[in-house]
Amino acid sequence: MWRNPARVLVLFAAALFALQAEIAVADPVILAPAEPNEVGFSTEGLAALEAYIRERIDTGVVPGAVVYLSRHGKTVLFNGYGARSVGGSPMARDTIFRAYSMTKPVTALAMMILYEEKKWRLDEPITKYIPELANLKVFRSLGADGKPVLENVKRPPTMRELMTHTAGFAYGLAPTDYVNKAYQDEKLLLRRDFGEFVATLARLPLAEQPGERWIYSVASDLQGYIVEKLSGEPLDVFFKKRIFDPVRMVDTGFFVPAAQAHRLPPIYGRDLKDGKLVDVSTFAGDYSKPPTLPLGGGGLVTTTSDYARFCQLLLSGGEIDGARIVSADTIKLMGTNLLPRDVWVSFDGAGGAVERKGLGFGLGVAVLVDPAAQDTPQAEGTIGWGGAGGTFFWVDRKNDLFFVLMIQRALGYEHFGDRPRRLVYDALK
Repeated sequence: MWRNPARVLVLFAAALFALQAEIAVADPVILAPAEPNEVGFSTEGLAALEAYIRERIDTGVVPGAVVYLSRHGKTVLFNGYGARSVGGSPMARDTIFRAYSMTKPVTALAMMILYEEKKWRLDEPITKYIPELANLKVFRSLGADGKPVLENVKRPPTMRELMTHTAGFAYGLAPTDYVNKAYQDEKLLLRRDFGEFVATLARLPLAEQPGERWIYSVASDLQGYIVEKLSGEPLDVFFKKRIFDPVRMVDTGFFVPAAQAHRLPPIYGRDLKDGKLVDVSTFAGDYSKPPTLPLGGGGLVTTTSDYARFCQLLLSGGEIDGARIVSADTIKLMGTNLLPRDVWVSFDGAGGAVERKGLGFGLGVAVLVDPAAQDTPQAEGTIGWGGAGGTFFWVDRKNDLFFVLMIQRALGYEHFGDRPRRLVYDALK
């Protein structure tokens, strides 16, 4: 999720008068535009959505935002609001954002490309591809002497569990328990390459026996490693060749070229003393050059229009503008809840860790199982995810629409809440 996870707690603690403008600059690769009423939206309803975005900017939640809404394969709304930075230039539609955990669905799609090529199967043990993880232990408790009490893993996690965050791994983003603290102490996400990453992970205990609980974890980072092993190509090369180039995601990658650096805005937190936004980009990592360890869990940068094309790919069953990436059946499988009975997702990639009854998980994306339990107007089967910079998306296949919001505010989604969702569906005629 984070390029520099060793400092993530400082960033989260920090999260702890924008110039308003709507502009259309550069030439993002977008879907064909349509008038709202052509695809079933009311102009008044969309005006209410835009007014809410402006209100969040005017009240200092973020300097600016970019919003993309599409239905029936047509662009309904694609605008920049506010400024790229506090007191800075207007927010452009071609602004580059840190995707953080919105990298995870992209990594999952890469895995599914290899799945279709029959290079792995859902119920195989992950040790078939990562034999270094053959002797995992599971944390049970701390003994009277303060040392961890461990037990043997009952069986290796499966690929299905790896894809659904039920393999038992932790993340190490915050030292809330022994296992996460151990991940942090070992600087797991700061390792130089996948060899070091896997060797370090093999020494650390699982947080739970495989298959018993949904735990947000380094699973997507391990998926990235498996993509490299099965394809014989570096993760960034595979992404570019098999996804970004054919889908025409022209500004998505693991770093921002020097000539485009001005398009990457700062990421902000909240000063605990005076409540003002503060630039915390120094804690968010260096995106000026390719990383030595491209993490499939959170390393990408992207634009709103690029990610919109990714969403349209998911919505249209694995094909966009004649480019077929995977089959419609594979996309359907990705968006099917594969969690065990009564196991629910407890995080959404962007917000807080809370029990989310009714929210399941497929292969790399959250899946809405029970809209009533989630108190949401989205249709059953809606998929989506978010990122720690406040970005989020959802793809509603029943209503044939998707929505993307991009900001750069640590845990900024909490300050937008569910209101955008409700306003989008209120605008449907």
